[in-house]
Amino acid sequence: MCARVSHLESPSVDRVHGALAVGSFLLVGVFNLVLLLLWGADFLWGFVVLVPVAFMCALAWVAFGAGTD
Repeated sequence: MCARVSHLESPSVDRVHGALAVGSFLLVGVFNLVLLLLWGADFLWGFVVLVPVAFMCALAWVAFGAGTD
């Protein structure tokens, strides 16, 4: 009995879903950073916002890459 891998379970589809999820979160974080800087906040607040967003994006990318197996 051979196991068939459907198109929805292929690793490339997981990467696409991961890129969409991580990319949208990263886009919201960068947009928030731009708004903070345009409102006249100190550059230090930009780093305070950007570091957790980048960390969560990296963590999510690793999680999507590992899959659910």
